[in-house]
Amino acid sequence: VAKLLHSNIVQIYETGEHDGCPYLSLEFVEGGSLEDQMRASPTTPSGAADLVETLARAMDFAHQQGIVHRDLKPANILLANHSGNHTMIRRKETGSSPLPSQHWSRTALPKIADFGLAKQVDSDSSNTQSGTILGTPCYMAPEQAQGLETLDPRADIFALAAVTYECMTGQVPFVGTNGPSILLAILTKDPVPPSVKAANAKYPVAPAADEVIESALAKNPAIRTPTVGAFADALGHAYGLVGDHRQWARTPQQELAAVIAKATAERAARVPIAVVADPFAAPAPAIAGAPAPYEAIRGMDEAFGATREADLVPQGVPSAKPQWLLPVIVGLLALVLGGAITLVVMMAR
Repeated sequence: VAKLLHSNIVQIYETGEHDGCPYLSLEFVEGGSLEDQMRASPTTPSGAADLVETLARAMDFAHQQGIVHRDLKPANILLANHSGNHTMIRRKETGSSPLPSQHWSRTALPKIADFGLAKQVDSDSSNTQSGTILGTPCYMAPEQAQGLETLDPRADIFALAAVTYECMTGQVPFVGTNGPSILLAILTKDPVPPSVKAANAKYPVAPAADEVIESALAKNPAIRTPTVGAFADALGHAYGLVGDHRQWARTPQQELAAVIAKATAERAARVPIAVVADPFAAPAPAIAGAPAPYEAIRGMDEAFGATREADLVPQGVPSAKPQWLLPVIVGLLALVLGGAITLVVMMAR
């Protein structure tokens, strides 16, 4: 982990032993954590996009070095104040070009900490037994929840999506009363879409972000979003940003916020509004030469009625019943009834 020299990863200066006790000497980060910030105030859309962009670059750098974090969560994302030796770390950073001053004008600089559960993907050695579950339940990928040894960077993608979901909605995507119940939810349930979860939140979630989160939280790593960078790009596009996450790193956050606000307003304007007829509106003007609405309808009914009668009644068969038929039927019924009464009286005698 000490070789991860990146401005958004807490740097390890020295490792060793003192009186038989192993130790790490790390960069001191002055500031709180993302967990503290989320408790204090909700995350704005531009803040979420900027945060994911920054974390994606840092995690992509770690993944290129063959290291999986395995415990990415808000408590392990520190928000450093802009003081100290950030410039020195930036000069030493490998794998990415230095960023202009706009990036360093952010309110706080996110730094990923606590690689204590990190795993080297290309290493055959393992300090844990097969089936051991390591990590924080709420942010663990399904394959991690099962204790599988075949973990790769896609487990961190799942965790980053879970962190992003919590930033946008204020709640984790999978809940339970204890660790095992949370792991069961991760393995068997789908989270509520963030736009639905945050329907009444101060900062609504763009509906397009639902599909982005769903893809990154896919239970099957084979169909999950392939890289953290692809996830950051997709999330930014869902909020209306153009380009990719590395371009947004060079854009002041105020500009990102303005672009997202404009896209949000345009999206709201495109929502169709149901049109309800005004019951008190004046009737439509009559067209010269056209029949009145009621007369036109009645005329059509009569036309179709005539057609139906002509089609159903065969030629030569009268369409109406004879007028003498009903009296004859009544007379026959009276005759039968009278005969029956007479027969009953005679039998009684």
